[in-house]
Amino acid sequence: MARLRGILVPTIVPFAGSDLGLDEPAFANHLAFLERGGVDGLVVLGTNGEFHSLTLEEKVRALRLAAEKRRGMRLLAGTGASSLAEAAAVAAEATRLRYDGLLLAPPFYPRGLQARGLVDFLRGVLDAAGDLPAYLYHIPKFTGVAFDRPLIEALLPTGRVAGLKDSTGTVASLAAFASGFPGLDLFVGSDSLVLEGRRRGAAGAVTGLSNAFPELAVRAWSGPPPEAEAAQSTLAAVRALGEGKDLPALSKAILGLRGFPRAPVRPPVTDLAPEEVEEVARRLRELGLLP
Repeated sequence: MARLRGILVPTIVPFAGSDLGLDEPAFANHLAFLERGGVDGLVVLGTNGEFHSLTLEEKVRALRLAAEKRRGMRLLAGTGASSLAEAAAVAAEATRLRYDGLLLAPPFYPRGLQARGLVDFLRGVLDAAGDLPAYLYHIPKFTGVAFDRPLIEALLPTGRVAGLKDSTGTVASLAAFASGFPGLDLFVGSDSLVLEGRRRGAAGAVTGLSNAFPELAVRAWSGPPPEAEAAQSTLAAVRALGEGKDLPALSKAILGLRGFPRAPVRPPVTDLAPEEVEEVARRLRELGLLP
């Protein structure tokens, strides 16, 4: 299987109606928008996809729809769950649907787990996924679990760990993973560090705002230097608008401003207030991203 490279979008999942049900037509339209934006692939059921608010049945529906609408894009399935049975079910379905790999997340509840329990959990997910490669999801801010050297080294003998997504948002963390595990494909998990990751030899980037501006992420990753630097600067400015806000809500609000049907988030994630949407629109116009 070819190694993953480039911009992978941790796709949002649109909801609609009074019950905030999964909006499959809007999801299909969003995936087509991302493909037109030139991205290399998708992460389905990542943090920006609000996986924590989806039932297992909804997760399976999202996985299947993305597989049907992939249009040549590579696919990673996020396994985030505190239940091993649920994470394993997602991994098994991704295998059945011929996904390209897993974004392997540790359980996020309870905190303070022993190392042996973490390894048993993560190996259990891998066992359910046939021979799919796994990319470790390092986002300790949310999971409370760091993929430190002992944990990574405990998983390497499986032969299944292909890479790691670093969502800490720091250059120091990127550099530490790159030097400590040069055999792993490193993916940047911050909108502000796409170009930095490119310069440091990362395999690609998985960033939330590529949902709203896929073309900017693509230019920052693969454009000629002046164009890439301008795109990165703009991405960082847009990301700054998310301070104090939930990123899926920001992406969905921006997509609404770009002409797509406004899609709400599910609790506990919070939609932007009307005045916040107005301020985002004002700043995007200043940046030349809205007419």
